[in-house]
Amino acid sequence: MNSATSSLNIALQNRKDLVEGYSASLLMFGDLPVWRDMKEGIGPGEDINQLKLNLIALGYGTAETLEVDSTFDPNTTTAIMKLQSDLNLISSGEVIFGEIIFASGTSMVNSSSTLQNRGEKINTGVELFSLTPIEKISSQIGSDGAINIASKSLQKVEIQVSVADQNLVVKGSEVEIELPDESTIVGLVDEVGSFAVVPQDGDPFLEISIAVEGSTEYFKWTGAVVTVNATKELAKGVLASPVNGLLALLSGGYALEIITKTGTTLVPVETGIYADGWVEIHGSGLQPGTEIIVPNQ
Repeated sequence: MNSATSSLNIALQNRKDLVEGYSASLLMFGDLPVWRDMKEGIGPGEDINQLKLNLIALGYGTAETLEVDSTFDPNTTTAIMKLQSDLNLISSGEVIFGEIIFASGTSMVNSSSTLQNRGEKINTGVELFSLTPIEKISSQIGSDGAINIASKSLQKVEIQVSVADQNLVVKGSEVEIELPDESTIVGLVDEVGSFAVVPQDGDPFLEISIAVEGSTEYFKWTGAVVTVNATKELAKGVLASPVNGLLALLSGGYALEIITKTGTTLVPVETGIYADGWVEIHGSGLQPGTEIIVPNQ
């Protein structure tokens, strides 16, 4: 609730600039959207419970003075009146539909490029801020009437992959993402473009969207350049050699020039996966630590 408290403090500092009787919506945290006016006499609901939690977090009550339940009682009215008074609004003790917005999950506030300077006239319809959710909250009412809530990260990494390399990324595959601070996280390919984009200069590519699960703090890297590593095949417990150590044989295939006690000898090898300048090899008599001849670059 720290973000809600900060927003309220800013509003209080500038309340002299507000016109009595008019107000923008107040953003609060909650999993369910506002769908009705909230005042004494309405039926109980989870929206009222959310409202009370926010009022307590903002300092307009405690768990003792403002019981956290789904009933809009006189104590709730009193707390709302105090909030409205601090915001220099009419103290009605009622919340009209649209005066409060519940953000479902952690969100990021973005300022608009058309943001006006303080004191300038703002025309109707001008966007000042936008709210980008980075976490999606879904709820379902169980047979016992309880609300079951699940969260899903909405954070994504957008990349472009050459059409020639499209077999490296398929929907649902796991990739490694290296962040600007050199830490790595895991992502899942969420969407693969159905049509190739053909630029004026360069090779055609597909647009790929990668979902990032876990921490909601990755938003600080919004707009940053990251490195995405995709693994198509993985070989474990195999021998590998530098690719430039392979020698092409006239009869076909490859060999390695092995260093022996008396000189060198060629050992035919079969190759497997290639990756990062290395190649998987299989050959008679090869052991970990076997020394080979590798040409200078």
